[in-house]
Amino acid sequence: KPQRGRAGVRESGQQQNRPQPEAHPLPVLVPALRVYDQRMELFRALPKLRRLTWPQRALALEALAWLGVMRLALRLVPFPRLVAWLRLEPGETPAEVPALPAAEPVGWAVRAVAARTPWESTCLVQALAAARMLQARRLASTLYLGVARQPGLPNQLNAHAWLRCGSLILTGESESRRFPVLTSFRASPPPIAPARRTRN
Repeated sequence: KPQRGRAGVRESGQQQNRPQPEAHPLPVLVPALRVYDQRMELFRALPKLRRLTWPQRALALEALAWLGVMRLALRLVPFPRLVAWLRLEPGETPAEVPALPAAEPVGWAVRAVAARTPWESTCLVQALAAARMLQARRLASTLYLGVARQPGLPNQLNAHAWLRCGSLILTGESESRRFPVLTSFRASPPPIAPARRTRN
């Protein structure tokens, strides 16, 4: 009996020392494959970039830069400080005013580049980037934040952001009708500095 007991202990120890089956690599590869696919999407867009005019290329590069800045800012900067930096104030801009011709190209550039960035350019990232580009062109806009329940999951909420300039929704329009507005921010251009008087 003692020998069988020791054998049993030895056998159980051998079972414990047996190599465990390796984890399936697919869950680890999925994020890497997603990043690779996003980078390839950017490379596939390069031939289309060559067909654009030089002003369109400059606008696309500007959108790419601001999308990267806003994504990084949302990760590192508290949202109230980001709101203050972008000069966002509670409220809305008039919706009856027709959008100026300079607004629509900004929306096009942000939407087109956001679909091809190596990172995930969320709806909020797009709205903030477009708002900042409009401010640089001295155009006011309104940032909307909405919340809606997940279809089929009443206890789960989804959020969405979109940007409007005049009567034109520049980013997030496709999902904006499904989300009731929770709050809105008016993005006004910075005031013009008064001209300095030169002494005679």
